Amino acid sequence: MRRQLIILISIYNDFKSLNILIENFNFKEIKKTHLIIINDGSKEKLNISKKNSNKFLIIKIINLKKNLGSQRAFAVGLDFIKKNYKNSKIILMDGDGEDNPKKIDKILEFSTKEKKKIIAVCRLFRRENFLIKLLYEIYFLLVIILTHKIIRFGNYSLIQSSHLKNILSGNTIWFAYPAALINSSINIKKIYERKELRYIDKSKMSYRKLIEHALRIIVVFKDRILINLIIYNVICYFLFYKKVFFFSFLFFSLFFVFYLNYFFLKEIKKKPKHLNTFISKIVVIKKFYKDA
Repeated sequence: MRRQLIILISIYNDFKSLNILIENFNFKEIKKTHLIIINDGSKEKLNISKKNSNKFLIIKIINLKKNLGSQRAFAVGLDFIKKNYKNSKIILMDGDGEDNPKKIDKILEFSTKEKKKIIAVCRLFRRENFLIKLLYEIYFLLVIILTHKIIRFGNYSLIQSSHLKNILSGNTIWFAYPAALINSSINIKKIYERKELRYIDKSKMSYRKLIEHALRIIVVFKDRILINLIIYNVICYFLFYKKVFFFSFLFFSLFFVFYLNYFFLKEIKKKPKHLNTFISKIVVIKKFYKDA
């Protein structure tokens, strides 16, 4: 049985960019593809041009009751796919143009060779201002030190429907999609591409959003971080004759772990038992082709 291909996109008040993105879709399997758009509580009216709506086999628009943020919107979308699709490949991507749609054929080629693996697109080059890029590199190193994990990819990836049970289990997907992939223990094939410019306006990444993103990634590994900090504290205790540094590091470690647990408990209270309670309605646009 041939696997269905699904493109899953989360969008919030940026439908001009979405239409430009769809215009730039030109991969080989497009006429047999299901496009699922998560409308993340947008205030703007969703409008897909007739020309664009004719590109896909089926377009489904999942409207959320409120804005959840892209990570949680993707969680809702994947939960919907798990319940309604079998034997499928799912490509997740942002709708602002930063994920290059011209790389989809390359991603699909890798998925054919690496059938059991997740295909994740790692960003080699970022286009934000210098300080944002510097803070991102600090966050990247901090994640390695605290978790011993390398996470340099975002939403742009391909997963199999058989992966969904593992990825959606527990609470990790609620915090950060990349961390959920790492935490799933499924093998990941990484490919490297540059981050493109947004189609409209500048990047919306801010210092606050970067810090929140870092926290969401890190909190998934809070138990591992606790163990690593204990090890680091023991090493510090034996390395430093004057124990001032040790006690300072110990205080920081305890405070950090306490904050991670506080952040985790605060965020998890917002997660309902069933993610589909966030869905207000689903709009289906169909276009059938003779060769589909």
